[in-house]
Amino acid sequence: MAKFWSVFFAALQYTFSIYVFKKPDLTGCGPLISSLAVLLALSLVLWSLPLYPRRLRKLVPGANWFAQYLIAVFLIEYIMGCFWFPLEAATLAFLPKLGATFEDILMHVGMGCHFPCDVLKTEGTGMFMSYLISFLILVAALHATRMINLQLLSWGIRPFANDVTRRVQKFSKNFPLNTGIRIPRLRPRRSRSEMCTTDEEFWPGDGEYEYWAYPKETGFAVGLSLLSWLGFEKDDEEKESELIMTLKRAVLCTQREQYEKAEQMLHLALRLAQQQQNQQGVIYCYDLMANLALDTFQLDKAEKLFVSVLQLLLGGGLDQKDLKVIHISLKLARISQLKAEIEKADLGYKWCLEQIETQKNDSVDAQMLYGVIQDWYSQFLLDVGDVKQALIHLREAYNACKRTKGRNSEQSMLLLNDLGTTSFRAGDIDNAQGYLKEAITVGREVEDKSHLGVIHANLGLILLEKGVAKEAEKYCKEAWKLGKKFENNESVEQANYCFDQIKLVLGK
Repeated sequence: MAKFWSVFFAALQYTFSIYVFKKPDLTGCGPLISSLAVLLALSLVLWSLPLYPRRLRKLVPGANWFAQYLIAVFLIEYIMGCFWFPLEAATLAFLPKLGATFEDILMHVGMGCHFPCDVLKTEGTGMFMSYLISFLILVAALHATRMINLQLLSWGIRPFANDVTRRVQKFSKNFPLNTGIRIPRLRPRRSRSEMCTTDEEFWPGDGEYEYWAYPKETGFAVGLSLLSWLGFEKDDEEKESELIMTLKRAVLCTQREQYEKAEQMLHLALRLAQQQQNQQGVIYCYDLMANLALDTFQLDKAEKLFVSVLQLLLGGGLDQKDLKVIHISLKLARISQLKAEIEKADLGYKWCLEQIETQKNDSVDAQMLYGVIQDWYSQFLLDVGDVKQALIHLREAYNACKRTKGRNSEQSMLLLNDLGTTSFRAGDIDNAQGYLKEAITVGREVEDKSHLGVIHANLGLILLEKGVAKEAEKYCKEAWKLGKKFENNESVEQANYCFDQIKLVLGK
């Protein structure tokens, strides 16, 4: 993120018509307020986007600031001069011509165009269009930089207004010297192999969470489970059919990110299942196809396939409260979220929560699914800006994970990290620190320590926010070492960001 003052002075300089690289060919065509609105939008984008070379961070503070300032001046002058002013001039010239053209056309057919054409010819209409275009550009910039969230308008004015108020308060708290400590989640969305569940227990062979991520010594048990689920008797389990082998190859291709080959194998497996009249095999093929489409972000295709799976399950006599049905419905809610269908996603998540609530303690499978629903719903609530409710559901997810997986598990570590970063977003820095320290303690006990560096860096950033710079630097150094040791680029990047923030705060 660019430093605030470099962009601010570049914009201020342009406001007073002080040019370095390019003087605009057209100026003064429209109202000043429109140009200022576009300049503000451009400044917000330049301030928010990582447009500056990473190596500039290694320069001394003055040179770093000056380099960023020059880049900001260059971009502002060229975008305003080559985009906004020509666009505004063309709009102001086009409207009177449009009015005259309509007037000529209607006169040729013996009709008059008095009021509408006169309105188009007036200077006020051009000014209005200038205001409108600049306002739309500013709103788009505010949404793109996450100053506002326009998706919340589908829920009504009040949620949108509350979110704007929260964002303004957070911004004003950090303005102007500290632009805010960035504490990203360990990843934008927890990958399927990191969920607090496996699909084997309630949906054998689904491949959505950890089913295909078992250690090698459990592979035989997985194969037996798959054979039994597809309808093979125990006497036939040693004779893996062509269908089983094709499905396993498809899953292996998916793991290797050979998506086209995986899809070809799944279509072949589907034909085999249909030829064998194996209904369970058909359902399983459709489910894997849907997961593959979701992995490759083909959301419409994934949605249609999951709906087909759901129809086949319900058509086969399965009750809507069955864990398989809830599981597929959860995926459909997730797809709606990814498609920004906010209301539909919210209804889907709430339906899944209602269905699992009465049976969450009936089995370990139900407890696992309950935890996953709570986790995914918390991510949805974070997306729509309801941080407090997200924190409540995230705690439920962690408690469910702790009951089923145990405290010292990788999934518990990841959820504790998320609790820490979400608590920070909610303004609860003390609890955020506690959750991240507990995550580090748990992380030292798990087998896979590749993510531990990111958690150290997150804790370092929170300590920096509390004003404990020396202790923050200690955790950032440890994060960098862990990132290098386990070859985790995200840990190294987050540690470097932490060092940059420390230098910014200390004025080094």
